Amino acid sequence: MTDLYRRLFDLQRTFMRTALNGLTMINLPYYAFEIIKGSVLVLALAVAYIHARNLRST
Repeated sequence: MTDLYRRLFDLQRTFMRTALNGLTMINLPYYAFEIIKGSVLVLALAVAYIHARNLRST
């Protein structure tokens, strides 16, 4: 199971690097990076919570 988490972490890290690189290319201010990273984190936590809740209900 830890191998799955490692792969998911690598995928998330790659996604964030690519997204931040793209945001740098379009000259967004630094605080926009923090807002977007926070939004991605909240979205990921919401998806994980909903998925865990659905697994418990079945």
